[in-house]
Amino acid sequence: MTNIGEVKRSIADSVEKELFRGVPVDKRPRLSNRRYHPTKRDLRNHVSRAIAAQKYSKDDQESSGRKIEEWQENSPSSRFFFRPHHAKQTEEAQDKKAEEDQPQQKFLFIHQEEWQQRLSQRYGSELVFMDATYKTTKYAIPLFFVYVRTNVDYKVVAEFMTQYEDQQSISEALSILKSWNPLWQPIYFMVDFSTVEIGAIEEQFPGATAYICDFHRLQAWQRWVRKSKNGFNSLEQEELLAHLKRVTNATTRKYYDSAVASLKNLPLYKEKSNVQTYVDNVWLSCSFRWAKCTRKRQILNVVDTNNGTEAQNKTFKYEYLPLSLDKSVYGISVMLVERYVPDCHQRYLQRNLQLSSAYRRFNSTMPSYLHNRPPHFIKHCLKAKFSSGDLRECDVECVDMVKGVFSVRSSLQHNRFHEVKLSEPNCTCEQWEKFHSPCKHFFGVFNFFADEWDFESLPSHYRNSVFITLDTGHLELEVASKLDEAVSNNVDKVERGRQDPITVDEDEELHDEEVHVEHGEEDPKMDVAREKEDEKEIMLKGALKEKAKCISDLTYLVEDVSVLQTALDSLKNVVTTMDTACIKQEGLPIRQSPRKRKLKLKNVEYHKVFHSKLPLRRGLKSSKAPQSAVSFDFTEDDDFEPPVKRHKLAAVHVSTVSI
Repeated sequence: MTNIGEVKRSIADSVEKELFRGVPVDKRPRLSNRRYHPTKRDLRNHVSRAIAAQKYSKDDQESSGRKIEEWQENSPSSRFFFRPHHAKQTEEAQDKKAEEDQPQQKFLFIHQEEWQQRLSQRYGSELVFMDATYKTTKYAIPLFFVYVRTNVDYKVVAEFMTQYEDQQSISEALSILKSWNPLWQPIYFMVDFSTVEIGAIEEQFPGATAYICDFHRLQAWQRWVRKSKNGFNSLEQEELLAHLKRVTNATTRKYYDSAVASLKNLPLYKEKSNVQTYVDNVWLSCSFRWAKCTRKRQILNVVDTNNGTEAQNKTFKYEYLPLSLDKSVYGISVMLVERYVPDCHQRYLQRNLQLSSAYRRFNSTMPSYLHNRPPHFIKHCLKAKFSSGDLRECDVECVDMVKGVFSVRSSLQHNRFHEVKLSEPNCTCEQWEKFHSPCKHFFGVFNFFADEWDFESLPSHYRNSVFITLDTGHLELEVASKLDEAVSNNVDKVERGRQDPITVDEDEELHDEEVHVEHGEEDPKMDVAREKEDEKEIMLKGALKEKAKCISDLTYLVEDVSVLQTALDSLKNVVTTMDTACIKQEGLPIRQSPRKRKLKLKNVEYHKVFHSKLPLRRGLKSSKAPQSAVSFDFTEDDDFEPPVKRHKLAAVHVSTVSI
C-alpha cells in the first residue's frame, strides 16, 4: 500500500479501535503526537524508505536490471529487453571532441507477456495501434504502448520506453518486438501525426501503411488555423476547415479530386502562401494516410481514430500511476509488469467468460446464431432485424440466387435500391460502410428467402471472425510450434543486447527519499532578477521553437543536397550543445517542473477584468445634466422631506447633528 491517504486512514483506525480500544478519550494520544498520528510528510518519507529498501541498488537502472532478471527467472515465458544508458569513455578521450565521438549506449526497456503475444497474433494481423504517453517518470523519457482492438475492448500487447523519441530508437524497439513475434505482420498501423513514429513503423514493416488518426488530424488543423501568426479571422478559419473536411469525407477518387480543386480555388488559398505550403506539403502529400477514399476498410475492424488507446493511457495515468510514489524507471516498470498488464489480462478473461453460455443463460427469444458473441454485435443485429420489419416482399428482389445477390429498396429513397452480396458479404448502404455488420437489408433478405439464405449461409471467415466471436479457448494457452522455432532463432540476438551490470557507489544518496528544506524570506531584488530571467527564458524558448518550425517548413522547399547536408551538420552541433546542457541523472534527462510564480494582485484590477457594470434601476439612472453635490443638515425637530427628483442629485451627504 503506497497511497498516503489510505495509510493515514488505516493508522487512525488501528489507533482508535485496536491500540486504545476502551481507553477514555482524554487519556488517548493527542493529534499532535506524531508517534500515533504521523503527518502526511512523515508517511511519505516512510513509504519512500520502504520502497528504497526493496530495491537491489541505489542506482535506478542497476536495480531495474536485477528486477528484470528476477522476473525472467520466475516466468521464463515472459519477454524482456533492458539496456541501461551509459556513455563509453576511454582514457584516450581527453579533449571534448574525442569524448563526443565516443559511442553512447541509449536506454531501452521492452516488455511483452505470453498472453500479449497471443492477442497480437489473434487481433493484430490487420490493424495495430501505437501511442506514446509522457510524464510517467521523473525522467524525460516517453512510454509507448502497442494496442490491438479485441472483441470486447482495446488491450495493450507490448510496452517499451526509449531514451529519445526519434525514429532510430522507436525502430530498434519495434525490431525487437518483431523478432519476438516473427508471425506478426500487421498490414496497417494507426498513429498520431508523428513523422518519427510513421518512419519507424514503415522501416520495420515495409509492406505496412501507417494511417493518421482522424481526431488528431482534425486537432492539428484546428490548432494551425487558430494561430494568430497565420492571420485568419473566424470566417476564414471556418471556411478553410470546411473545405479540408470535405476533402477528408470524399468517398471516391472523383469526389476527392473535386474537393481538392474546390479547396485550391479558394481566394484564401490563392492569396496566402502559408496556406499553400501547409495544405500541399504537409497534408495533400500524404493524403493516403487520412483521406477516406484512399483508406482501405477492414472487415469487422473499422476504426478511424485511436481514441480507444487514449482512454487506456488515461486509465494508466490517473488510476495506476498516482498509487505509486516511486517515479523512477524501477517503480514504473514494477507498476507495469506486476499491476497494469496483469489487470488488463484479467479484465479480458473475465469479460469473455461472463458473455459466454458457460456463465449465463441467453434469452429464449434471442436467435441461436447470436449466442456467444460480443454485446455490440448482438445489439446491432437485433436493431437491424427490428428495422427490417418495414420492408415488404416486393421491396426485395433476387438478382442471383446462387451467389446471393439481391436488390433491396431503400426506406428513405423509394427510387433507390441497395445491392446486397451475401457471398462476400457486402452492401452499398451507409450502415454497412460504417460498421460492416449485418444491416437491415441483410435481414430483409433473410426474412423472405430464409430457405435459401440466412445468417448461417454467410461465409465462414465472416461468421467466425475473432471480432464477433468470444475467446473461449483462453484458459489453455497453446503456443504454435512455428512460433517457438522462429523465436528460438532470435533469442540469442536479443540477449546479446544486454550489458554488464552498472557499478554503484555505496555513498550515493537514495533518490526516492524526500528532502525538506525550510526557506526563509526571499530578497525582493532577487525576485525581480528571477522574473527577468524567467521572461528571457520564455522569450528564447519561443524564438528557438519558431526557428525550428521555419527549418521544418524549408525542408519542403530546398532541394540542393549540399545545402541540406550543411544544415544537417550545423544542427548536429546545436543538438549536442543542448543535450549537454540538460540536467541528467544516471545519464537520463530529468523532467523539470515549471517554476512557481507569485501572483501580483496590484497589477490586476479584477473588477475591470472580469465584471461588467450592473444596470441601475429605472428610477436611479443618472441624467446627462450637470450634477452638483447638495448636503442637508437636520435635527430631531426638523420635518425632513426628501427631494422629489432624487435622480438629479449626484451625492447626498446627510449629517446628523446631536442635540
